[in-house]
Amino acid sequence: MMTIKLTDPVLIDQVQRAEVVEFSDPSGRVLAKFSAAPTTDAPSPERPAYTRADVREFREQFELLIAKRPNGPPDLLPDDLCRLPPGFKSPITEEERRENRKQTDGKPLLEGLRDLEESL
Repeated sequence: MMTIKLTDPVLIDQVQRAEVVEFSDPSGRVLAKFSAAPTTDAPSPERPAYTRADVREFREQFELLIAKRPNGPPDLLPDDLCRLPPGFKSPITEEERRENRKQTDGKPLLEGLRDLEESL
């Protein structure tokens, strides 16, 4: 990254008042275009991008989704989502697909969300 220091007070004022700034060379060719206004929702070093309440809300919504599924947590996809069009035969059996969808490592998403919530 290269820093360009502005010293002209008129130019500084123009940049500070503009929502979008476009820099061009004397021929009018655009060199750069950027948003000069700082975003208010950008995470700051003092505040993380999410809070404990954010994670709790997401976890609760996810738990509600799981509770509504008749097959429980391991199978969150609708049954017809992975169905092949008529006339096509999969080289993988239904049993192999069920086996492939099982979690083999790591931790379940809900457990990770609970850990994250506790760490905030």
